This record gives sequence, C-alpha cells and structure tokens, in this order.
Amino acid sequence: MRCPAAIFYAVSDTVRNPGRSGIQSVVRSLAAALGARALAVDRSLPPIHPVVWNARGGYFQPLPPRLSLGLGAEPLRESPDLSWRDLLTQPVTWPACAVARLRGGRAHDLPLHWHPRLRRELSGGWLLLPELAYSGRAHLFLDYAQHHGLRFAAIFHDAIPLTHPEFCPSELPGLHAAYMRVLSRADLILPNSADSAAGWHRFVADEKLPTPAVRVCTLASEIPGAERVRDPDDKPISVSNPTTQLPTIRLLTVSTLEPRKNHATLLDAFSLAAADAARASLRLELHLVGAPYVGARHIMTRVHRAMREHPGAVFWHEKVEHSRLRQLYRECDFTVYPSVVEGFGLPVIESLWFGRPCVCANFGVMAENAASGGCLPADVRDSHALADAILALARSPELRAKLTAQAVSRPLKTWDEYAREIVREIEHCPARPR
Repeated sequence: MRCPAAIFYAVSDTVRNPGRSGIQSVVRSLAAALGARALAVDRSLPPIHPVVWNARGGYFQPLPPRLSLGLGAEPLRESPDLSWRDLLTQPVTWPACAVARLRGGRAHDLPLHWHPRLRRELSGGWLLLPELAYSGRAHLFLDYAQHHGLRFAAIFHDAIPLTHPEFCPSELPGLHAAYMRVLSRADLILPNSADSAAGWHRFVADEKLPTPAVRVCTLASEIPGAERVRDPDDKPISVSNPTTQLPTIRLLTVSTLEPRKNHATLLDAFSLAAADAARASLRLELHLVGAPYVGARHIMTRVHRAMREHPGAVFWHEKVEHSRLRQLYRECDFTVYPSVVEGFGLPVIESLWFGRPCVCANFGVMAENAASGGCLPADVRDSHALADAILALARSPELRAKLTAQAVSRPLKTWDEYAREIVREIEHCPARPR
C-alpha cells in the first residue's frame, strides 16, 4: 500500500489567539478531526503535523508544547531515540540532530527542513493553510513550501472584503486581494461553500490569473463536545421569568458584533415583532451572544439602547463558555441569524445541530444552507420582513415543530467527515505544471 504523503497543518494565528471566530472554530475543529481521533481508527490516513511560522527565522517549525493548548491539541510526540548513527549518517543536519539529542529527542524549535524526523516527510508532502495570511505572509509560506518540496493547499473562506468592502476596515480589501493573488499559485483551493467558490472564480477571472485545482468542501455542522439533537420533540428548557406571566418565546442570535452581521436591523425587527406579539398576549425575548468587533462601538451602543428599551427582554451575553452556549441553545425556541453576507454561516447549521429552527437570509450562502430544511429564509435586510418571519415562528408551534423535524432529520456533516473529505481531495489532486 502506498504510504500517504504527510500533511503539515499551519496554525500560526489560532494557537496564539484565544478568540473563537468562525475561522478559528474551523481551524480547531479540523485539527481535532485530523489528529489522534482519526489516526487511531484509520492508519491509512496521512501523518498530520501541526506547524507554526517562525517569523524571525523565516521557517515553519513543529507546534511547540507551550502553544498546544491554543489549538486544543496534544503536543507533538517526538521519538527520543536519536542515535549517534543519526549524527554520522546525516552530515547536513548533524547540528540539529545534536541539539535534539541533548534535548532528549525533542526538537520543537527546529525548522522543519532541519528536523531529524520531519524533514524526511517534506518532499511530496503538503502544507495545508486553513487560516488567513496577510501582509506578505502567504507569499512567504508558499515560497517555503515550494522550496522544500511541499505542495500547497488552502481552505478558502470567502472574498467578502472584495465583494462587500463597505463592511470592512479600509485597508482590508487590499490585503485580501494580495492574499488571494498568492493563493492563485497554490496547488489546491478548498472553498467552504459553493458561494465562496464563486467568489474565488470571479476574482481570478477579473485578475486574469491562472487558477489551481478548486474543490468545494462544505464545512461541518457538528458542535465539538455536543451530541446532536435527534428528537423532534426536544423542547426548550423552561426558564422562569418573574416579571411576567405571559407565554415567552426565546430567540437566540450567535454572532460577533460587526456591521455585516446586521444587528441594527435585527433589533429594529425585534421591536416590531415584540410589539405585535404583546398585542396577542405573547412575550418575546432576544438573547445575543458574541464579542464586539474592533471598531464597532456603534453596534454596542445600539445593543445597550435596545436593552434599555426592552428591559428584561433583550440580553447581551457577550463571550460565553461552550457549556453556557449549549445551554442557551437548549433554552431557545429558535435562532435568528441576520447576517447579510457570509462565506459559510456556521451559526445557521450549528442551530440545526441542536434541533433549533433558524431564521436566516433568503440569499447567498445562507439560502444554500437553508435549502435542505430546518430554516425559515427571509429578506434580513428589511426589518419588516425579518419581523414577519420572527412572528411567524413565534406564533405558530406547528411551524416550529415542522422545521424542527426537518432540522433533526436532515444530513449534517461531522468534522471527522469534513477532515476525510479534505484529505481525499489532497490525495487525489493532480500535480500542477510549474
């Protein structure tokens, strides 16, 4: 049996950042799926090595143990059995071998191309980049990979800074365009949705760039550590509210507070829906989860104003632990994801993982995700249309039950399935002419 080529998984930013953005969630979840769990049951999978970029030295190195917790991964286990024969028979790297020998076989701080064991896996292997890489780093990554015989694959998340610059800091479109130009030199692009793939193809066509192989691998829906809800009769956990005796419908929105997530329209829609619901002796609650985006103070101000206007009905939980987020999903009747543009829109299908219907956009990748059921698409750009969708679900237990049944029965991809799809596309990617 042919030995699978090694995959070097570049996680330089995620391991140093405690945040949980959509991309960071993808990086960590894929790392777990590519790691020990998958290898333990299938030895045909390739060796997976998390690596980080050493900016001072200009090289990739194995993931150091001190950064492993940032990835949620076990430290790279290295053989301590380097012998003097290794030193004598590998004269090119004998200084590296000697240093590793003195460290008991541990060589985390060595460049991959000096590493006593991993350097042998470079030629014919792959560098997989799941993160964004701005300010010329993507160029450095690709040059390093090609110089040492590695092929290069990148997970492509979106072209939003180019298609919707109004939602981004002024410098971001230029940085993103430069990053995408570098990716055009890669061997394989792995968009996370058909919508992201369309954004990629438009860019390379407009720039008249050659394009590598492109294979769409839609992201997983699984919430790591949370069992999928399969019971259509799973009801929201009852939470007492001493301020009212009215029946209460709880809405949950999980999203960073940033312009494209469209919180202002959501809050306007909630005000409209809450007023109509009150006239029908029904009470609405809106629970917001998400950290504020840099430069989005005006959204925080709008959220605080809504909390004053609707005391005891609008709650902002900011960043929460995984256990608390799972609890909020279990307590809500349905979720609302009002974002107007996404590369994939993880919160939509994460809501379905918990068996909760989701109100989302009727366009873009959100409509793509909603097509298989469990969602109520609406024009989230219009506060009245969004309010109508919220009211439709709030007033109708039958509609909620119908969408819940669709949510718990539709196929949802796990991270293990996503990881295997990524590996399969890498292993079957034809060589690109140079």
